[in-house]
Amino acid sequence: MDQLREQEVLEKENERLRTNVATLYGRVASLEQAVAEAPGTRAAAPSPGPAVPELPGGERTWVPVLAEEFLEILQKYREDDVQRIVQAMFLACLNPSRPSLNFKKLAGAGELWSVRAGPSLRLYFRREGRRLRFVALADREEQDEVIRSLRERFA
Repeated sequence: MDQLREQEVLEKENERLRTNVATLYGRVASLEQAVAEAPGTRAAAPSPGPAVPELPGGERTWVPVLAEEFLEILQKYREDDVQRIVQAMFLACLNPSRPSLNFKKLAGAGELWSVRAGPSLRLYFRREGRRLRFVALADREEQDEVIRSLRERFA
């Protein structure tokens, strides 16, 4: 019974986070459009962006999945960090070619990838078909240790 209750709580929290991210994504899009339309600004030349993985079957977006260990780690961060983390997570699913994400594959770790969630935060995830399973996150001081652990786990 406790597991069922916990699952319900997690599903409600997941829905709340998805709604928040959708709102943030809309704000980012409207700000980008406002900047592009502002007088005296000129459009930036399109950049090729980082190499990002191809989706199976020509799909355009991924579905985020949060591993239990990811949720446990997430609870340790402040609310403003969590907002950046969630925004980066959904941007990675919706638009992985955004240069601000610094999307990259980790060498020697199978299908393990990372994106930037802030100046010193990185999210680590695995590709599973159309899903991105977020398995870890780390700030700058912890990144080497976390990457080493993930390589051992997923190599």
